[in-house]
Amino acid sequence: MNMYFVRIKRIISLYPYLLFTTLFLGIFLLVSLPSAAQSDEKDSRDSFIPALIIIEGGTGAGEEIGLYISQKLVVDDFAVTIGIIPYLNQKGLISSDSQVKELRNLYNLYPQKISFALQGLEHIENELEGPLSEQIDTLSRAQSIFTQAFNQDQYGYLLLATTLLPYGQYNSDIGAAARQAGIKMIIGNNANDSNSYSLLECDVAEIHADNEASMIADWQSLEIKSPEELIESMTGALKESSTENPLVIIINAAILHNQLGTENARRYVDTLIPLLDEVRQREKVEFITSAEYYGWFIGGKQYIILRLDNYQTSQGKWLFEKVANRIAGLDVPLTIGIIPNAADRLSKDYEAIEYLNSMLEKGLIEVTLNIYSNREDG
Repeated sequence: MNMYFVRIKRIISLYPYLLFTTLFLGIFLLVSLPSAAQSDEKDSRDSFIPALIIIEGGTGAGEEIGLYISQKLVVDDFAVTIGIIPYLNQKGLISSDSQVKELRNLYNLYPQKISFALQGLEHIENELEGPLSEQIDTLSRAQSIFTQAFNQDQYGYLLLATTLLPYGQYNSDIGAAARQAGIKMIIGNNANDSNSYSLLECDVAEIHADNEASMIADWQSLEIKSPEELIESMTGALKESSTENPLVIIINAAILHNQLGTENARRYVDTLIPLLDEVRQREKVEFITSAEYYGWFIGGKQYIILRLDNYQTSQGKWLFEKVANRIAGLDVPLTIGIIPNAADRLSKDYEAIEYLNSMLEKGLIEVTLNIYSNREDG
């Protein structure tokens, strides 16, 4: 019995040391595990080649094929980036309302597999040749059109930002304008008058020329590659690709539709996807969205700008406050953009001013008002 009590006393006397040791190990693990996780995450990212599939031309005649391609890819566990064209003159999208609804439904089902990108900037290239402040405003309007079109469903997921597509012949300072307009930026620019493209964001990547990389067609001749030819060029491009030089596959739904017709275009897609899957199984390639690529390999926070153009309408007010509150819950700086013809109306809207002031007092707005010096038509 005495021996039993002696053991109990020894255990009790060791309890503070055991407690201290446990706390020490706990703190050590808390400190070391995040860094180890970050290291493992970096190693895992470096172990594969990122590939982006961009669906463009999916409006008008190519709308049905664009939706078909997007649906087939995400169902087969491929990530895609879907190009959306804002039409500034009409303050709307070239996409039809039914297409927006279908894309919203598809996104709600596969939010991790789809990102949306602003494209078709050639339609507003004259506006993008102006001073930086005007470029920011132009891109902000494009962003605003996208946000309003994709956030009208009260019960749907709120899409907060878009990504500029990684190709195109644009002025180099559009990159700065895009970042200040709250758009995740992966834009392409002609590199040294060559046939290749490089990303403007720190020149982190290169997109190979059409005849060397996995582009769906040569834009000048519009001669469609067969699925087998596309895979062959893709496999060749993989040899030169890396995390800093991603593989980009552009599938133009309009070209497929115009050249092949609806049924043959569907067969083309049905043939292509199994071949893509074979490459995925054989090579160290992972298909990711442009948003994922931006977050993983480019990084950096971006401002999200909300414009108060239609705040005075009940729908505009509801949408603005709902999206603003959603952004406020994220680790993303928020700028409230007010154009001149809205500023005068807003100055008389005491409810709106009170709302903005409350967000400012809570530290939810980093930059409260950003008055653009744009044209009066917004």
